[in-house]
Amino acid sequence: VGSNSNPTKSKFYVKACRAWNCSDDGFDFVAESYAEVDSCWAISNGRLEGDGQGFKYGLVSIESPLPLSKRITNCIAAFNINGFKEYSKNA
Repeated sequence: VGSNSNPTKSKFYVKACRAWNCSDDGFDFVAESYAEVDSCWAISNGRLEGDGQGFKYGLVSIESPLPLSKRITNCIAAFNINGFKEYSKNA
């Protein structure tokens, strides 16, 4: 779940969704300038060829005009390579 949209204008809202056995990441909102994820589960992702992040967020090099650009609340990540991970070009 996520996109590679324009990072300065996009918004991403997800509530009570489940992502499991995805080939790459469960929730990937690296490119969004604002992302809010609440009460979501990410389980057993990245088992084929992907990174296997339950929740991948960030993109350190993008500045957001908002004081809070990523918000993750009441979420569960289990049996992923990484549960919650900030994206960086070196990761």
